[in-house]
Amino acid sequence: MSPLTIEIHDNGKWHEAAVVHLLGSESEGTAAKTRMAYDPDFTFQFESSNKRASVSLRHPISLELINLNTWPSFLLDLLPQGHALKFVEKFYKLRDLPQNYWNILQNCKMSPPGNLRVRVDSDSIMQNSNPSKIVGFSKSDVLLNNEHFIDHMISAGAPVSGSTGASGAAPKFLLRENSDGLYFADGVLPDLETKHSWLVKFPRGKHQSDYDILKSEALLFSIAKLSGLDAQGQCFFENGALFVERFDRIKKTSGEIELYGLESFYSAIGSTIYGEFEKHDNFLSLIAKHSTQPETDLAEYIARDAFSLACKNTDNHGRNFSFLKSANKVRLSPVYDMAPMAWDSEGISRSTHWQDQNKTWQIEINSLIKNEIISGDHFYTELEKRVIGLLDSWSLLQKTELKSLFSKYRVLEKDWFAGLIQLKTGLDNKWAE
Repeated sequence: MSPLTIEIHDNGKWHEAAVVHLLGSESEGTAAKTRMAYDPDFTFQFESSNKRASVSLRHPISLELINLNTWPSFLLDLLPQGHALKFVEKFYKLRDLPQNYWNILQNCKMSPPGNLRVRVDSDSIMQNSNPSKIVGFSKSDVLLNNEHFIDHMISAGAPVSGSTGASGAAPKFLLRENSDGLYFADGVLPDLETKHSWLVKFPRGKHQSDYDILKSEALLFSIAKLSGLDAQGQCFFENGALFVERFDRIKKTSGEIELYGLESFYSAIGSTIYGEFEKHDNFLSLIAKHSTQPETDLAEYIARDAFSLACKNTDNHGRNFSFLKSANKVRLSPVYDMAPMAWDSEGISRSTHWQDQNKTWQIEINSLIKNEIISGDHFYTELEKRVIGLLDSWSLLQKTELKSLFSKYRVLEKDWFAGLIQLKTGLDNKWAE
């Protein structure tokens, strides 16, 4: 098989950054051996300290050959999943089978979140080759999810990669909005004409619970923001669609769009198994290792887990947590996919757990403090701010439509506070081993 050329967006343009060769067999899927090397010109142009310019936190910029026993894990962040993969099956006639994954990346033009992409050299039916014929769609077209809108999204390569989960995952589109309120596929509308960048998500299925989950996600986003969690941008539900403003696309004063790096925890930890069970403890270690503000991000992560327990967000796999990477900073990304998936008819279960369910986060945090990896005073100051905000969250949601939705799905005040009280108890006993 031909190698994959990885491109990185930095300083306003795409750069040929690295090449990944398949050494094993296609039939092995993501378990096949690979070799990766950064492009020498790219390596000399970008410093190894530029976090946004590396393909992964696991693989800083270097001239060394990197031999791996599997695929490099960051490739799985670029591989389309869920509903996006259905488009690949239909239009490329490439079945959702592990032996086809390399071929999918090699031939299907995608615009994944973050600042990485696989270069596709061949002409693609999902590539709009005539910019003069670009068509924008009104919000009503988007909300109707009509045939013409879907055709345009397909021709422009819009299906979102990076959505994980079981069969039937929610249809998602990455869109840009211009000043006239028209929507275009991401990568089609020029930067200077872009007013907002959105992720638009539709219900997973036709059940009422699918609509309730999506509506609740927007409401919970607002509660999270009011509670002091890092929830950035706009998020609203309208006529069956959830609009989430993207935090990996930032409009600069020059009018250009800056692309931030976005790397999932699965990628950063080296997982090449979809939906792999993990321990929160390992993710805390990951944050402590890579974050440029570890105390703040550790407190944020722990507070989010308590909030997820409260709002019945059981879909807590390692691709629903990511690092946001700029040139000189690596941070836990803002909140996303904060939905009460316990209501889903397919029964979504938690895939990330604590090593010790009784002491939860305290063992790992105390270890990091004892080894002087983080400052205990700084961490607990950050955690206390979030705990205070979250303890007011029940009264906040009583003023929204969540009150009736939670009553419908039998979410009680005592259930909401179970995880938050555990968090408060851990804070009160903060120096206990």
